[in-house]
Amino acid sequence: MDLLPTSKLSFLNREGKTLEAPLEWQPGFIEVQVPKDKWEEVRLWRQGKELSICLKRLGKKARIITDWPRSNPGYYPVQLEYQGEVEEQIVTVWPRKISREAFAQMLEDLDTQLPTSVAIALQRTGALAGLQLPQLSETTLAQEMVRLRRAVEGTNNRPGLTEILGSLAHNPHKSLKTNEIWVRQEQVRRPSPSGLVQAFSRGHNLDVNGRPIRIPDTRVRHTVDVYENQLVKLFFELVNQRLRRVRLIFEADSKGKPLDEVNSLFTQLKKARQQASFLDQVSQLKQQPNQITMVLLKRSPYHAALEGYLEFIR
Repeated sequence: MDLLPTSKLSFLNREGKTLEAPLEWQPGFIEVQVPKDKWEEVRLWRQGKELSICLKRLGKKARIITDWPRSNPGYYPVQLEYQGEVEEQIVTVWPRKISREAFAQMLEDLDTQLPTSVAIALQRTGALAGLQLPQLSETTLAQEMVRLRRAVEGTNNRPGLTEILGSLAHNPHKSLKTNEIWVRQEQVRRPSPSGLVQAFSRGHNLDVNGRPIRIPDTRVRHTVDVYENQLVKLFFELVNQRLRRVRLIFEADSKGKPLDEVNSLFTQLKKARQQASFLDQVSQLKQQPNQITMVLLKRSPYHAALEGYLEFIR
């Protein structure tokens, strides 16, 4: 579950027991941990769709909850609005039938091995007549260790992930994000013309004097959930997953394997990730990272992350 320690959200199964995160294809509940008499001030969205909030007794306790529907593995944006404040999180649903490492490996195989195998099969049947596909060479563990070492520790000309995450920990790139939040009339600060039209057009939103009860208020805030930070997070996750795979291989047969170095790289990366806590608020990339921005070119840590990522996936 990608929720902050101070999050007002938690997850429950149908019996009311607390879950770390929603389970694959299992219905459950999201509990909103605010005072019970304030439940009508809570609004919650999942993937942009507003959920119905209710006060209900569950597990011998009154709770403010909403249904979590059956969901496939993936990432689900959740937004909570309460008393003029907005909390946005990315909830991860992991597969139950395979391990997280196997799931990550499957995604990597789908991304790299499967297209190649399909291309070779097509070539054998004559579908790609006249085209020459390059011969594939299997990456050895020694080569894999070089890639991981360069990604984590860097090179003479480029810092690695440990230094990149440390540099960005206290000064990540941010941008301004504008949200419209429905608040009570007395709380509105920056109403927009279109928001006022919406407020008056909702008949149930008017009081006895014909004035709107709630009005969309324009809020501007800084966010670290930007493309450049999403690229850094992707680079970290790819290296972290690869390190886990190599460590499992070495632990299964440690004879002549540099297991100590793998553990050292893993520890370095883990500490750097703990420092870069801003990545907890960064979502996954929604498309291939093929965009070059001025931040990636001008800010050294981001430029190093881009170069490191491109080298790692090459």
